[in-house]
Amino acid sequence: MTDKHTKKFSFFIEGAIVPKERPRFDGKRAYMSNRYMSFKKETAMHIQQQATGWLGVDFPIIRSSIEVILFAQNQKKDGDNCLGSIMDCLKLSGIIKDDSLINVPKKIVTSRLLGKEGALIAIAVLPNFDRKTLELEEATELWPEQDINFYAKQLGRTAKNIAKHLALLES
Repeated sequence: MTDKHTKKFSFFIEGAIVPKERPRFDGKRAYMSNRYMSFKKETAMHIQQQATGWLGVDFPIIRSSIEVILFAQNQKKDGDNCLGSIMDCLKLSGIIKDDSLINVPKKIVTSRLLGKEGALIAIAVLPNFDRKTLELEEATELWPEQDINFYAKQLGRTAKNIAKHLALLES
């Protein structure tokens, strides 16, 4: 249902992606390594520079789906930790508000072995509906082509309420 509302754009991050690390502790505070913090800062600046050409996109993006294709020279990289690192960079650069499940409900990571390292990131901007409309959107994707009474029963709402939120989804 979100296709007609969706703006999509993509960009490339060159070089090796530094996987997200667990914080380290010095007895008083938690911190991340200098290598990771430098990568995060430099990559966020690189993303901001590329974002200047994205017309019609308001930052930070509240809701989105994100697809990442990792290009690596070997299979030793951890895709989940690389995704975490990229999400941190997107937050730091101001591209996305945060990477919570409600704001980024779909995250996909695939990898390709190549001589060149980097990541291709595709972001689809999703409409920023209220919680009840989001629940209905998920229900209509899970159980397509059901009547209003079915959704009302599944979500514990009235048929009138469901009709109101269906109209929002279809506008």
